[in-house]
Amino acid sequence: MTYHPLAETHDCGTAYWESLGLLGASTGMKPVLSLPTALTIPDAYTSGLTVAVNDSVVTQTTSGDDWVSWNLLDSGSTSYSKLLVIGYGMADYFSVGASENAYTGATAGNYLKDFYQWLSNLGNLYSNNGTTTSNFATDATITMNDNTVTNPIFGLGMYLEVGVQKTFVKSGSENWTQVLSTTNTDNGQNGYKSIGFHNYAGGTKRIVAPVMAWGVV
Repeated sequence: MTYHPLAETHDCGTAYWESLGLLGASTGMKPVLSLPTALTIPDAYTSGLTVAVNDSVVTQTTSGDDWVSWNLLDSGSTSYSKLLVIGYGMADYFSVGASENAYTGATAGNYLKDFYQWLSNLGNLYSNNGTTTSNFATDATITMNDNTVTNPIFGLGMYLEVGVQKTFVKSGSENWTQVLSTTNTDNGQNGYKSIGFHNYAGGTKRIVAPVMAWGVV
């Protein structure tokens, strides 16, 4: 299944983010993951699952929680102190996360650790210190409905730096909307090496291009 028309109209340009001062020449932010119209096999995914890629779509079916993740540019030796990530998809309780770690291959359990995670279905923002996941901020006034095949694909965005987290949503042809702006300090001191997408409720999850990330060392 290919979603090129949606991928192309779901703007992966920079004008909106530049208007907020999150991208642009003065920020030093550069592309560190660029999948604008076609996706690649994720670098890592929850073990025991089969991940299928069909051009602009990654499909993964499971009966429980699952992650897929991509490592950022040169993540073996590079961590990014500031990060903006956007991605699109459809799934129940669909979320985007960014981790201080890089991951490879089939990985056991709920593997994404040392992260911030934006779960738009509930309006929750989580942190994980490597052991414990905490919901430290919630705004349920702007959320995306639990998704089925008849719902529109929606976008998730998250900006991170030490002591700053901003979250965004985008539905259909609507503009991006900022939801949360927080100052948590649980993570980020070691920079970020990977981004991922989580599905809490099982069933079929689709991640749809564009999946993009910009960062600065």
